[in-house]
Amino acid sequence: MNKAYPQLGVHNVFLAGDYRASFDRIFKDHLLPDEPSLYVHAPARVDPASAPPGQDTLFALIPVGHLHQAAQQDWGGVERRRRAAAVMRRLAEVGVTDVEEHLKFEVSYTAPDWLRMYNLAKGPRSA
Repeated sequence: MNKAYPQLGVHNVFLAGDYRASFDRIFKDHLLPDEPSLYVHAPARVDPASAPPGQDTLFALIPVGHLHQAAQQDWGGVERRRRAAAVMRRLAEVGVTDVEEHLKFEVSYTAPDWLRMYNLAKGPRSA
């Protein structure tokens, strides 16, 4: 981001209004919810080297179900734009309304990307 967003802390959790229905959609229906919960990380709060002075780095994560159970999900195209719009709507609720205007770089990873890069089809496993 080419500006800082001081209204965000280092860890920001945004729960869906009906978070139970949102998580049921993920874990029972194996689909992305219409209103997802999400996590936004702003690492420059604790590591100033993660963004130039006066700028920010933001990372948004939307939980999804096990990949093998949601293989028919459209991870790119329309679905990617829908997920990005959900992130923008939630950020706007805390006064972050101009992300698209100040975006310098964007990288988007989908569940198939996480599978390919880290073999995470079912999420991380505890030891």
